[in-house]
Amino acid sequence: MQTMANTYNGWIDWILNTSQLSDKFWHVQAGLAILVIARLLLRVPLRSFLPLFVVIAAEAGNEVLDRIYLGAWNWDDTASDVFYTLLWPTILTCGAFASARYPGLSEPPKWLRRWVIRDEKTSEEQD
Repeated sequence: MQTMANTYNGWIDWILNTSQLSDKFWHVQAGLAILVIARLLLRVPLRSFLPLFVVIAAEAGNEVLDRIYLGAWNWDDTASDVFYTLLWPTILTCGAFASARYPGLSEPPKWLRRWVIRDEKTSEEQD
């Protein structure tokens, strides 16, 4: 298991050193990429919580491999990694779920409706 953690961490170090971007940036990107890939492979809508659970499992695996590599938990780093990885997938999933569950959320608020551009056919069909 230590060999796998060393290899995995070598890839992570290579990505960070090559890109010159922070690991928090990559946690955000990885969370979103895993969410989209899981959604496509599982063939479920974004409002399903299953792709989010895949992101959670992947992040848990990442943190376990970090723990094995480092030999101890680094709780500050672990907490921020989990936060940055799960933030946008959670927001997108909950937003899609709420939009499907409460259709009124898909409509613009009354004060904004007059500025919303509507398709000609849609407005004719509604009349």
